[in-house]
Amino acid sequence: MISVVLPYWNRRNALLASLDLMAQHYSGIEVVVVDDGCQPSEAFEVVKDYPFFLSVVKLPLKDQPKNPCVPINAGVKAASFDVVVISNPEILHETPVLTQMQWELEELGDMGYVLAACWCEEEKQWHCHSSMEVRPDREPVPRGTGYHFCAMLNKSLFWKAGGFDEEYREGAGWDDPDWVNRLIVAGAKFKIRDDLVVKHPKRGAQTDWRGGMMERNQEIYRRKWPRLPSTSSA
Repeated sequence: MISVVLPYWNRRNALLASLDLMAQHYSGIEVVVVDDGCQPSEAFEVVKDYPFFLSVVKLPLKDQPKNPCVPINAGVKAASFDVVVISNPEILHETPVLTQMQWELEELGDMGYVLAACWCEEEKQWHCHSSMEVRPDREPVPRGTGYHFCAMLNKSLFWKAGGFDEEYREGAGWDDPDWVNRLIVAGAKFKIRDDLVVKHPKRGAQTDWRGGMMERNQEIYRRKWPRLPSTSSA
């Protein structure tokens, strides 16, 4: 069985669209939405029945976005099943990618880390794909790894890597490449399935970060990782 973890901040319409699509393809899975302290007007509540088990974890109320490292960790802690998927609330599953991802994970074993490819139609580019190169102008990850738009792993590997680093909480960004590096150090076997595609629409997916938040986390990242660790891809 699979638990899908979705950290959520002020994207209710996007999240509802995502859940409606998942309902067309999956039953018997668990979806854990972690409401990261949204104001009442944007707070997420379960408003309809789905063919999967949907739970909501509520974090303390806050009035501005913060890095999602804390809700991701909270969602994995709350997950009922050993296989977890770390994703985003606006990701669209137009095909049942999780089923085949789980088969791939079983082949890789306990250290497997399986990523679906992720396409952004508005930008006409991949947000996760095996062809992606390290880009010095963006948060870097080594080729053969990728961002967790839809990433599946066992809880044992998640905690072996230490979960997401909550030092990034007060800033923005840079938890993604940090997480990849932590997985590499833990010995993860990366596999990007380019044939399993989820969509990442940009409309309504942007967060308005306060000035200096990205720079804060970039400084933390560069202090921790002056160079990229070597990868172990399947």
